[in-house]
Parts: sequence; structure tokens; C-alpha cells
Amino acid sequence: MMFSQKEFLESTRHVAVYGLKRDNTGFAHEVVKAITSVHTEVDVTAIHPESDKIGSFHTVQSAQELSPPADSAIVVLGGSAAHGAIDDIARGSIRKVWLVQNAATPTNLDHAESLGMQVTKGCPILFLEGQGFPHNFHRALAKLFGRI
Repeated sequence: MMFSQKEFLESTRHVAVYGLKRDNTGFAHEVVKAITSVHTEVDVTAIHPESDKIGSFHTVQSAQELSPPADSAIVVLGGSAAHGAIDDIARGSIRKVWLVQNAATPTNLDHAESLGMQVTKGCPILFLEGQGFPHNFHRALAKLFGRI
């Protein structure tokens, strides 16, 4: 079942993030930085199979290790890695997932929905006020064309 990006952002308090890199680079870090700059109450836990700490984020190897459990997950991975993350999310009993960029393939969207998840897709940064260039420009275009 699809649900709105706004609903995802407003209802998230503890999010599991897939795709954060140990060197603090990449789009997943931009997404987390943007979300936590606007929604300061959101607690972020990185899911990473090979690391116990990524930047300032607590890290676990799977969603089943989350304590307390997360109420949502963001996947910034591609193809089969995203598919595996969706399976891990289901095993961790997380029911809301945002598939970002290459994670949002038709196969992955269908897979998440078949597991009973509420799914959304797109760039989370577009749905957050106060982001700098180029995100604010993309946000203006999305508003102009009725995507926000």
C-alpha cells in the first residue's frame, strides 16, 4: 500500500537507514542530514552489516537488533541490495518504508507491498522545507508540477 511522503515524515520518530557509508559521504547522508535538520526529534539508527558506528549514528547489523524497534525505514541502496534490505525490514517488523532513488524499482515496490509494508518513494529532501541548492530548486519544480 502506497502512502504519502508527508505522512511518512510526520509520523517517523525512530528510523532505520540503509545505505549510509562509513566515510560519511553519499546521498544517504544527505537524506539523513536533511530530515534531522527539520525533524530534530527523529532518532536515526544505521543498518550496516560491517560497521558498529557510522559518524554519530548508532549502527546495528540488522533491523531485528533494533531496540527499541524503529517505526520506519529508509532504503538508499540499489537493486538486489535494496531487495535484501526490504527482507531485513520485514524481519524487523517495520511496516513503513521509503525507497529512495534506485531502490524504488517496480520489483522492489511490489516486494515491499507483498510483505504488508506501507511504501513511499521519491527524494525525501524534496519534501522538506529550508533545504539549499539544488534541493530547493528541485522542490520548486516539484511544486510547480503538482508533485508536492
